[in-house]
Amino acid sequence: ASRAVQGVGGPLMAALTLLTNNDTVASGLLLVGDVVLAAKLGPHDTLVSVIERPRLYEALSRGVRGPLTLVSAPAGTGKTTLVRSWVDAGGAFGDLAWVTLDDADARPGVFWTYVRAALGRSGVEALPVERSARRGQVSRIFLGELAGCLSRHPQPVTLVLDNAESLVDHAVWTDLAFLITHAGPALRTVVSTRVDPPMPTQRYRIDADLVELRFADLAFTSSEAGALIEQHGVSLSPHSVDALTRRTGGWAAALRLGP
Repeated sequence: ASRAVQGVGGPLMAALTLLTNNDTVASGLLLVGDVVLAAKLGPHDTLVSVIERPRLYEALSRGVRGPLTLVSAPAGTGKTTLVRSWVDAGGAFGDLAWVTLDDADARPGVFWTYVRAALGRSGVEALPVERSARRGQVSRIFLGELAGCLSRHPQPVTLVLDNAESLVDHAVWTDLAFLITHAGPALRTVVSTRVDPPMPTQRYRIDADLVELRFADLAFTSSEAGALIEQHGVSLSPHSVDALTRRTGGWAAALRLGP
């Protein structure tokens, strides 16, 4: 059945919705084969011009030296573009596993299906399959085996979770914190989100295991804003660029609309 829905967009998402609404399939990890969207397991191509931002690339690279990097800011601040361009610049530590999330991925079974598929694409072998989890959760045995597979992988894996505000089920975040703890240095997680996740971030801060990028960090400087405006074919004086940057607070979406 899965091969019959190998289209893109609506038909494929409808098939996934049908599967995730099925009690039998949703009882554990989704065993959906081809329905695992390839587009969800890698950075999306961007139609916008990318401004290289070395100061933020350095912060992300510093973050993946530890277990958790949090990129948390409102919509239109360039989170996905930043992380994608950092990856393209070779910033990810070790192998890369990327999951682009949406509202249909909130259930633990769906989320961990995609994480498992992304890790498999990054080269992690002998990944476990959870078949008997109760509805709404996955087993700690599965997560422990997943951590073991990561620890046996020859190099660390950087796991990027984009649009992570879609994960409204707190159980997912509890399980992710468990995996981060038990995988140790084998896993470096980058969470890109519009809202802070319900994770023990204070503990990570105390242990110096967390790097955070927020609105103030993502705000464009005058020089970055000038480069962005030039890419849109608009010529402004340095004084006007400074004024526009102050007026917009360096917010990427507003800068694109401002000129």
